[in-house]
Formats: sequence, structure tokens, C-alpha cells
Amino acid sequence: MSDSTWKILIVDDEPEVHTVTKLVMGSEVIMGRRLEFLDAMNGDEARVILKEHSDIGLVLLDVVMATEDDGLQVARWIREELDNHLVRIVLRTGNPGEAPEIEVITGYDINDYKEKSELTAKKLRTLFYTSLRSFRDLITLDQIRMGLIRVASSLASMYIHPSLEEFTGGLLEQISSCLFLNQGAMYGISSSIGALKGSGSTDFRIVAATGEYADRKGRYLDETVPEDIRNIAHACADGEEPVERDSMYVHCFQIPGSCKALLIMVGVETLSPPDRKLLRIFVENAGLAFHNLATHRPEPME
Repeated sequence: MSDSTWKILIVDDEPEVHTVTKLVMGSEVIMGRRLEFLDAMNGDEARVILKEHSDIGLVLLDVVMATEDDGLQVARWIREELDNHLVRIVLRTGNPGEAPEIEVITGYDINDYKEKSELTAKKLRTLFYTSLRSFRDLITLDQIRMGLIRVASSLASMYIHPSLEEFTGGLLEQISSCLFLNQGAMYGISSSIGALKGSGSTDFRIVAATGEYADRKGRYLDETVPEDIRNIAHACADGEEPVERDSMYVHCFQIPGSCKALLIMVGVETLSPPDRKLLRIFVENAGLAFHNLATHRPEPME
């Protein structure tokens, strides 16, 4: 999914429907993102676009196009053959008698059913906001599920293979998803406090990273992040108090063994008190878990 837009697929054989929808919604910004529209004139075109764009958030789907049930067949194809259960599907019809609402709602896995004549500009905006919020929440739950799978997998192999980074990475993915983080995050562990650089600050090896920073895993903070992030990170490490600045959240925590744990989250717009408490718990407990696992994990079995 794009970090800057929500993708909307309009499937309708009437060009004016595409035009009016874009005219009404084209300038909207929903949850910080603009709308990106994709157009299909029939079910076949819709299938091609859906295969190419797995991150479409909302499909506005006409019922009657090439055939009387073209839209219904696309809706079934999305759920059963494409196996996409995240995208929100809203049927729009100008012929409600040909596809009775109760039969469609009960027979197809769709999220809403609207007659074109009832979709005023106000109701269309409401439809977009509610559908995209639902899509965002489903994406978040899916990411949390994947993070839990990673954590569970690493726990199963923790005493056989060195999976500390995998364990921490799974936790970082979960916390990022819970906060709807839209850029990336890094979690680092310092070398010995005595191993200071010329600047007097501790360097950190990145043991887990997500989003646009995923490729920084295994590298050192000072050699891989921009100067503005690096300066904030070192200022936080020296003071050991969380820092919120320039859409960043940085938190450093002293852990046993003369080491520190550092969390950097980029793209954080606002944090509520419960969010800050959650991040503090994550930094402190993940650091302790990492230290304990590294210290007490037995040697691999022969």
C-alpha cells in the first residue's frame, strides 16, 4: 500500500459515473492521504487491475455491465479466486430490481450496497471515509497477525538457532502496526558504554527495522541514517528521556550489561499518553528480553 495515497478502483460502464465520483472526491484527503483512482469499464478490466494492484483499498462496483451480473461475478472472484479479503467492496447499481439488496448482501461477501440515485456528495464522502477506515484497520490486524507469527516462530526455535533479531523484529512490526506508523522504525542495541566514539556518544547496531528502513538491519546507526535522525538519537541516548521531534519518536533505555536499547520511529504525527506508555513498555521489555536471551540462551544442540 502506498504511503501517500489510498487506491480506489471504479468499475462502471458509464463514463459519467467515473467523472462524477472523481469530481466529488478528487480533492479529499482521508487520514492524511490523497485518493488515487483506477478505472475499469467492465469486469474483465477490473480483474486485470486487481491482479496488478494488491493494495487497492476500495472497489466501487457496478452490478450490470457486460452482463446482468458482471459486478456480482467480480465480487465473488475477488474473495474466492484472488483470495483478497481486505479490500472493501461496495456495489453501486442503477437497477436495484435486477439485483435485490437482501439477496446480494446475503449471497456475496460485499461490504455495502448502494443505489446510484441515493449517493449524494455527502453520502459518498461518508462511504469513502468509513470504507477506508475499515480497510486500514484490517491491514493493521493483518500486520499484527504476521508479527505474531514471526514471534511465535522465533520462540519455537530460540533454543536451537540464534533468532534474537527475528524475535525483536516481530515485536517491532506489531508496535508499528498498532500505531499506524506509515514510514518506518528501527530498534538498536549499543555496544559497551565504554566503547564511545569521538563524539562521546554510543553507537547502536540495528537489530530490527521496518518500512523504509528495513534494509538497515545489521548495520550501525551512525553509518546508515541521515544526520538529523542521528543527532536526535544521540541526544536521546545521552539524556535517556524520550524525544518527540520532527515527526519522530526516539526512546533510549539502559539495560543490564552496560548496554542501551534505542527505538526510533519515523512518521509519527501524534502520540496519546497510552501510546507513549505502550512505546516505553516496548523499549524497556524488548531490551531486557534481548539481553536475557543473549546471555542465557544455551549452546545449539549437536
